[in-house]
Amino acid sequence: MGSTAARRRVAAAVAALGLVAVAPGVAAADPVDTLYVDAGYHSTCSDTGTGTQAMPFCTVQKAADIVNPGQTVMIAGGSSPTVIRRSGTADAPIVFQGYNPNGYPGGIWGIGGGGTALTIADSHDIVVRGLTIMGQTVVTGHSSHVSVIRNELSIVNGNTGPHIEVDGGDGDNVIAGNVLHGSSDGTGIVLNQAPGVAATSNTVVGACDHGVTVTGASPGVSIENNIVAYVHDNSSSSHCAAGETAAVSVDATAGAGVTADYNLVYTDSKVQAYSWAGTGYADAAALATATGQGRHDLNSDPLLRPQDYNPVLYEGSPAIDSANADAPGELQQDFYGYQRVDDPTVPNTGNSIHDQGAFEFIDSWTANDLTVSATQAPVDGTVTVNGNLTSTWNLPFTCDIAFGDGQSTTVSPCQASHAYAATGTYTITTKAHNDGDLSYDYTNTVTVVPAGGTFTPTITATTDGGSASPWPTPPRPDSSPPTRAAPTGRPRRT
Repeated sequence: MGSTAARRRVAAAVAALGLVAVAPGVAAADPVDTLYVDAGYHSTCSDTGTGTQAMPFCTVQKAADIVNPGQTVMIAGGSSPTVIRRSGTADAPIVFQGYNPNGYPGGIWGIGGGGTALTIADSHDIVVRGLTIMGQTVVTGHSSHVSVIRNELSIVNGNTGPHIEVDGGDGDNVIAGNVLHGSSDGTGIVLNQAPGVAATSNTVVGACDHGVTVTGASPGVSIENNIVAYVHDNSSSSHCAAGETAAVSVDATAGAGVTADYNLVYTDSKVQAYSWAGTGYADAAALATATGQGRHDLNSDPLLRPQDYNPVLYEGSPAIDSANADAPGELQQDFYGYQRVDDPTVPNTGNSIHDQGAFEFIDSWTANDLTVSATQAPVDGTVTVNGNLTSTWNLPFTCDIAFGDGQSTTVSPCQASHAYAATGTYTITTKAHNDGDLSYDYTNTVTVVPAGGTFTPTITATTDGGSASPWPTPPRPDSSPPTRAAPTGRPRRT
């Protein structure tokens, strides 16, 4: 299996530009690095245009048919199944990225919400991230260096096929940081004769029959840091097939080439936790004794809570700080783009501060007030920024303060004074942040008048929205960045 660095290379920043064919004698337009797809939900679209943001394509398939190495396809919505057959390069992958133009997540929907929504066939150096996918995602043929990361995948309408299936492939494919769910439909992640796949830090809940399944010769497969919970059988859901059920299932042919560890696997008495080479095991201890696999697995309730349809973690979840940071395909940010942080209230049971599953549990606010001493001040008069900032984890805050006149400072705690040398109106911007990946941005305005002139000092505090990590646009490498509008809780991802 390729190195972790090689896998992360798949999600590297796009650098190359697509080419635009022009008639002889006609000046070429500047090549574009981004194509847009919006199925008419937020704007007028056309598949006969060039896929600009002002006039996006209506279907993902149109963009998939013409995209070149190094280009990104930004998808706000597309309602028809898509087959990707084109390829990127190691230094210039093709990226299919969900984005949020008007408050809705990007997505690819199969017809009727079921069946195969997205197929990646005989392609390489492809990244699929930040999408809501209704229907199955299939990687097939001789595909390699394909990364399916930070997507929300659902199977509905009684379709019991896999959320994600890798059927074959030439290795170095990564399925990481995804959340898979959907009303007791779908069989989670299926790897069939699929060498060199890293299935890492996914949250698989409510699947039918199996959460993660490996069949056929699949050397180099790694299953680590996943949460696989609440798997259904036929007795609890009529959509599920009768027969063997197991949260993690590896058949006899695949067994010798598969590594499974640092997963949180939780089932009830009706569903086996593991099936390995035809033998069922009730817990990780039994599996490890018999096979050497799952030595660091956990079998406790993951304490998941729904937020915006996604199963994020409660404080105290055994999944917190329990993952392997060195697992193949492990990402440095979670589903929402949060950094990996240490929760000081729980012991670290993994080899790192990474959490299992798709979601990192971060710090939360108990107070986030910031004041500026005056909205008006004389030249050389002092204006003071002062923050009352506390969090659940009691971590100290640092403030980056820009006073609007070219002067700035970084202080901890969040308090700083400044005197303005000239009259004018200045915008003070303050970004407060701590090691729990908690941050908040404040904007205040101060008017400076001549010394000895008339001024009316007041105390004011305004905010400019909060976030738990900086997410620029377009997306940075190896990230699926939404826009966050509140400093607490988990936002709906874009």
